[in-house]
Amino acid sequence: KNTQNRAELWPIFYPLLNTATIPLADSIRIQDARTEEPIPFEHASNGVSFALTMPPLGSKAIRIAYRQRTPLRTMEYILTSTKQWGKPLELATFRIVVPDSLRLTHMSMSYDSLIQRGNDLEYLIRRRAFMPRSNLIIKWKRRQ
Repeated sequence: KNTQNRAELWPIFYPLLNTATIPLADSIRIQDARTEEPIPFEHASNGVSFALTMPPLGSKAIRIAYRQRTPLRTMEYILTSTKQWGKPLELATFRIVVPDSLRLTHMSMSYDSLIQRGNDLEYLIRRRAFMPRSNLIIKWKRRQ
């Protein structure tokens, strides 16, 4: 949300986990959530960089989707980098979709709703004025 009376170019860095146990995402897509127009970005060893042209007194919603290998059946979504902004996220929504073949064994945040969609379970987490103290960590195992 741009609170200025003039358009501004905002550089954004979106961090992605890249460790010995969870390698960097191998597929990344960034787009305007309203128009679905792709937003160009540049890769870095620990995330991606892109710029948003923010209209005067306007806001933008973006959608970032990525695929990342998780060999140890554990994923971690970086949330703590938002502390650098010095203010909470107005609204955060996380959708965790789990196929029937898997069962969650740990989720570091409580979920608000659980929906069965075909062969998938969808866990939905919604937070307002959200200033996370830790990353979102999820662990699972295969069903027998």
